[in-house]
Amino acid sequence: SKFIRHLAIESFLAEEDGITGDYGPNNFYFYRYENKSLFQFIPWDKSNTFWEAPSPNYFILRNVEDGPVDHRNRLVQRALKYPDLWALFLDTLEECANSASAGATTGANPQPGWLASEIQREYLQIREAALADTQIFTNVQFEQAIADLKAFAAGRSDAVKAQVATYRARG
Repeated sequence: SKFIRHLAIESFLAEEDGITGDYGPNNFYFYRYENKSLFQFIPWDKSNTFWEAPSPNYFILRNVEDGPVDHRNRLVQRALKYPDLWALFLDTLEECANSASAGATTGANPQPGWLASEIQREYLQIREAALADTQIFTNVQFEQAIADLKAFAAGRSDAVKAQVATYRARG
């Protein structure tokens, strides 16, 4: 179940180099304990989360139901055929969506949700240093990346909830 929950979290965060990444199944290990049938799931390398201006509509089953066949994770395809694991996947996506938008308000004084607030907090923490260092990215590229993250945060929860509702309606 930890594997499925991690898969859902990666999907929510538009991780394109993970369990169902664009480079095939990547950046995780299964460790098998000596003389046991117990395995430990070990994820690593989250450098491509929110990669290349992810759309809030990033498909929750990217490289499971779509994408090149050689990029699809057969373990995930098989696991999600089990009703309890499929329900856990969808439930976890909804938890992520609710968590990311927690605290958001609308009206005269709208407030961002938790994810958008965290992006802003981190932005303010690194902005001065990032703008001073133009060796890797220009200042315009840096500011655009922040704008893309904010747009992702603003729309991701609703997009995920809509995708989850579509799958739940199918039964």
